[in-house]
Amino acid sequence: MSILFEPKTIGKLLVKNRLVRAPTVEKMATDDGGCTPKLVDLYTRLAEGGIGMIITGGAYTQRNGKGLPKKIGLHRDEVIDGYKKLTDRIHQYGVKVVAQLSHCGRQGTVELVGGTPVAPSAVPNLLGVTPIAMDRKQIGEAVDNFVRAAERARQAGFDGVQIHAAHGYLIHEFLSPRTNRRTDDWGGTFEKRMRFLIEIYQGIRRHLGKDYPILLRMNSNDYLEDGLGVEDAARIAERMSSLSIDAIEISAGTWETHFYMSRGDIPQNYWLYTRASGEEKERIREKLTHLARQIRFKEAYLLEYAGKIKKRISCPLILVGGIRTVRVMENILLEGSADFISMCRPLIREPEFPNLIRRGLAARSTCLNCNLCLTDKPVACYQMGFRPPHF
Repeated sequence: MSILFEPKTIGKLLVKNRLVRAPTVEKMATDDGGCTPKLVDLYTRLAEGGIGMIITGGAYTQRNGKGLPKKIGLHRDEVIDGYKKLTDRIHQYGVKVVAQLSHCGRQGTVELVGGTPVAPSAVPNLLGVTPIAMDRKQIGEAVDNFVRAAERARQAGFDGVQIHAAHGYLIHEFLSPRTNRRTDDWGGTFEKRMRFLIEIYQGIRRHLGKDYPILLRMNSNDYLEDGLGVEDAARIAERMSSLSIDAIEISAGTWETHFYMSRGDIPQNYWLYTRASGEEKERIREKLTHLARQIRFKEAYLLEYAGKIKKRISCPLILVGGIRTVRVMENILLEGSADFISMCRPLIREPEFPNLIRRGLAARSTCLNCNLCLTDKPVACYQMGFRPPHF
């Protein structure tokens, strides 16, 4: 049997194989974050397809942390029953499901967050909006809201939670010296920049106990001047491992460097600029297309960072980043570079990919890395001639 189908634990959680559905924003929830039949259908197809563990798209923990339309929300008690139906369905297939908890921070739009976005410091975002620098009360409320969202996740039947500290969202903004310019107890030194993440983690741990799995998603590289690099990432991972985080998933990039996060053929974040018109719209399109062509796709493009981080931690490492070939997946695990393989776009294209691998019917994903799936539409494969399963 392939090592891909050997079970492994994450904390007290036994996962039936080493294949993980990476957190992927679905854009299928209600306007206020509730569960829908389309979400249940999406996750049922993934569970039927043989994946070992599903990590949901980021569930916002408070109203001004939404960031994207139709996102999952765990910011209010009323959503619990709907997501309990979803987790019950997934568990019928022996699949574990983890809720990712997120707050968009400065990467939110005024329309979606209901006002000016908040952040550790007033550093303008990609759209030129300057966020409000959070005061101590707002920081404390944000920490509490992550803890409350984690409790809702447990009540809804999720097998664990993942703290989203990557991609330029709020927790990542506190970690990065580029976006955290504070000189108080929440910034200025490495330990002080770590404080927001640590308080969220320890708050959840105290509330939910030592046996409830808590995972972390963090950047291995921001690809930005004054941002986090792999050495910073290794220090963060080592610190969180010492505090008994149950697993770490590494990713990369922020909205400013989105092409490093999801490398492919078209500018997947073009939707951010669709309000532009005429020559301005075309200028932006040409610029983004040029950047996308410069940053070419290569398989397992974050593998080089995994080895540097893996040797610094004692918890399992989950690796994402353009992993497409079965032999590559197996070698990553056999060489000890990671403990789990995480995938996003291949499972959008083929939710049944894990079962195909297990049956010897697939040696490589058929995903073309076109990134048509990563727009403002509900997540699906929009390749010409390919019918999305949700419509």
